[in-house]
Amino acid sequence: MKKKLSLRIQAFVLILLLILTTFVITPQKTLADTEATADEEEIKKLEAEQVAEDAIADETEDQESDVEMPDPAERDIGTRAAYTDEKYFEFDPMTGTITGYRYDGPKVVNIPPYINDVKVEHIGFSAFENYRLTSVTIPNGIKKIGDHAFRDNRLENVTIPNSVIEIGTHVFFNNRLKTVKLPDNITEIAVNTFTGNYLTEVKIPNSVQSIQALAFSHNRLTSITIPNSVRFIGYCAFDKNNLTNVTIPDSVMNIGEKAFSINPISRATIPEGIRFIMDMTGNELVYLPTIEQVGEHCFDEGVSLIGKHYIKAKSIIRETPNGKEITRLWRPLYVTGTSTSQGKWLKFTYGGKPAYVAMIATSTNSPPMIGYAKQTLNIRSTPNGSIIGKIPIGRKVNGILVGNMVVTTYNGINGYVYASLLQKNPVKVTRYLVANSIIRSKPNGSVIARPWRPLRVSGTIQGAWLKFTYGGKTAYVAMVSTRTKNPPMTGYAKQTLNIRNTPSGSIIGRIPIGRQVKGVLVGNMVKTTYNGKTGYVYASLLQKNRVRVTRYIVTNAIIRSRPNGSIITRLSYPIRVSGTIQGAWLKFTYNKKPAYVAMVSTRTSYPR
Repeated sequence: MKKKLSLRIQAFVLILLLILTTFVITPQKTLADTEATADEEEIKKLEAEQVAEDAIADETEDQESDVEMPDPAERDIGTRAAYTDEKYFEFDPMTGTITGYRYDGPKVVNIPPYINDVKVEHIGFSAFENYRLTSVTIPNGIKKIGDHAFRDNRLENVTIPNSVIEIGTHVFFNNRLKTVKLPDNITEIAVNTFTGNYLTEVKIPNSVQSIQALAFSHNRLTSITIPNSVRFIGYCAFDKNNLTNVTIPDSVMNIGEKAFSINPISRATIPEGIRFIMDMTGNELVYLPTIEQVGEHCFDEGVSLIGKHYIKAKSIIRETPNGKEITRLWRPLYVTGTSTSQGKWLKFTYGGKPAYVAMIATSTNSPPMIGYAKQTLNIRSTPNGSIIGKIPIGRKVNGILVGNMVVTTYNGINGYVYASLLQKNPVKVTRYLVANSIIRSKPNGSVIARPWRPLRVSGTIQGAWLKFTYGGKTAYVAMVSTRTKNPPMTGYAKQTLNIRNTPSGSIIGRIPIGRQVKGVLVGNMVKTTYNGKTGYVYASLLQKNRVRVTRYIVTNAIIRSRPNGSIITRLSYPIRVSGTIQGAWLKFTYNKKPAYVAMVSTRTSYPR
């Protein structure tokens, strides 16, 4: 008995000293500081109290005969099936609220769904505070658990039914919870709800939008999954745990100072869309913070910060910090990289290899971007959304880089195009100009020429125009007059043409002067067939109209009214005529009438 009494006296003295210590405040402490740290001081006090209580608990394992203990069978029934006797509850039947609990009530509590035939719907303010409860079963049907309801007990696990839609502040403050199951319908985890417990893991429901200050402070969490429904994380919400890796979802808009402090975190993934860092009083500390500012204010020093960054145009990418240059960007780049709150370099992957860029060359804000379409671009309603329009190849795109896409407006359509499909300089292309295209000195300028046949040219796209060189001078043609496919071409041989088996290949035949040539333009040559042979002839050796020549018709040549028509005469001597070649015939005027003679009966010089 003396030993037991001595232990109790020691514990009482320790508790008394700790309580007195909490009221000793230095003059320099402001009232605001006192209020802000009250819960943390209380945790320290309660941790010390718990040590003392544990000592008493160890001593009371050998219970004295005069100490009343619940019968083991009764405890088993309470946790298994029987509800705790209604007599131990203070209950307001008008509101269905449990307002208190008797000190002599069992420490294993199974809350009945009805008391005096009235449905229990609420657990009131401090209803079970500081009763040394070791277990509690909350019935389905409870809608609200009030502030401080189960504070300062010895609960080790708890299941909160899905009927609960609101949990107040400090509800499970200073317990021994190792596990907890949260209901699926709550939208907020309130201030200090689970502060000072033994939680190693917890599943936060997808319904939760707000995790308030100190909600999970002073626990043993080794990992945490924050759902994409959460928009607010409060001051010190997860401080003083055992977290090693944290991912803040993109949904989070506001985050409290020291939210993840005093944790062995090595890596933290931080979204780019956080709008505010809030201080301990809920005031705005930093507006539109950088990822590094989030790391500085919400994590411990030295944590590797993984986040999205925009690297500015013309920035130098290096192999190592201050190392060999890999490239200099012509446009801004959106990357996922790793930094620290004090670091000067961002590490990321470029071209499949590690790369570095100075932090001063990065931003979390969307930068402007200008480029030229490498190809026809699809305009999408949202990033990766449905196609709502197209931008032709070569057109200049002016917009804002958002992620990997550029928000731009074209022909009154506002949407997104992939940034990777833009290039720095105007697009150089090779095109076929259709026959009779108008070539101008400048866009909508004076007419230089109207070629009778298609032309193959190389130039740069400048808006709705193709800029190229024609006749040694700068020229423009409307893009609508250009084609990428080989156009058809018909012309007449200005001279005898060599047919080649490939462009610039060996000669496989000849086409006589004046013969009509039909084919398709392939580069600067016409692919055609003549006398059963398919080959290539130079397009520049063809002309639009039939070929006009001067020839000598040999003696005895037959002059006809049309090709293979009736004979007009047979020449008794050579004559010199001018006419047009029409296939195998020369058409000319004889005695003021049209006449034809076979080309084989003509010569270029006077026949002897």
